Amino acid sequence: RDTFSASFWVKPDDGRKPNTNHIFGNGTVGTSFLFSINSNGYLGVFMLVNGKYVIGSTTTGRYDDGAASDFSHVAIVVKKNTGGNTAVKIYKDGAVLIMAPFSNITDTDQAAIAFGGATTHIGWGNASDTSSNRLIGNIDEAAFFDTELNASNVAAIYNSGTPFDLTSDNGDYNSSGNLLSYYRFENNTDDTQGVSNGTLVGSDAAFEEDTP
Repeated sequence: RDTFSASFWVKPDDGRKPNTNHIFGNGTVGTSFLFSINSNGYLGVFMLVNGKYVIGSTTTGRYDDGAASDFSHVAIVVKKNTGGNTAVKIYKDGAVLIMAPFSNITDTDQAAIAFGGATTHIGWGNASDTSSNRLIGNIDEAAFFDTELNASNVAAIYNSGTPFDLTSDNGDYNSSGNLLSYYRFENNTDDTQGVSNGTLVGSDAAFEEDTP
């Protein structure tokens, strides 16, 4: 997989639940990518590829224990560096969070993560995930890009807490042309940008009127 970015609005029922709140995941046996809120309330990422894995966590922007009172905007940028190690940036409410650099996932490793070969799960990890690690709460406006969103792009998407339609550029957001898939969850799981329509999974998955 080349450089990519993803953006979500999330409202966890418990920001520090005993198990991980997966925001999205993709993978098969031996190859996985997960973006999550861990049990300590920090945003983090897990990558497994070519027999190597890394777990990275932010040290700022911690979620509170218990139910969130409102949605927050989170974004992740995974940059493939030719001849070097993968770089990851995580944002919360328009601000980049402090995170240790990845040290052993190379550009060759990242190329082996082929999202097209596995189902992407929103609010869930991957096909082998357990229900205890699914996001308990609400998620909205899930967007996936085939480019590196910069700090100005992410701040514009956050828009002081007010989402807008990402299929059109708006101010410092100029990446609509790189938008691959976009799920607005307006009582459906349609991909309003691409052709990868989704399906609700699980008896507790449902649409609500609670939005950012």
